[in-house]
Amino acid sequence: MMACEGRPSANDRISSASPGKFAKPECHLTTTFAKRSKEKMRQEKQNAKAADRQQRKLARKNAPPRIPGYDPDIAGIIPGPQPLDFE
Repeated sequence: MMACEGRPSANDRISSASPGKFAKPECHLTTTFAKRSKEKMRQEKQNAKAADRQQRKLARKNAPPRIPGYDPDIAGIIPGPQPLDFE
């Protein structure tokens, strides 16, 4: 079996019919790299979310005070039957 680093040995040859061709190494470098990459992406996403949370916290802190009993989502809506638009 070929080591993860260094030169392949004579035992690593696939067959005598294809000289110079070596078997794939048994080490899992691509898996380790993929895991590390995935973990790095996860940490970057966590850091971005933490920064967003901090920014929202500051925005709420610096926002003007709310008027009690006033809901901006329903401001200007009159309860009851509404006038028709085409009349």
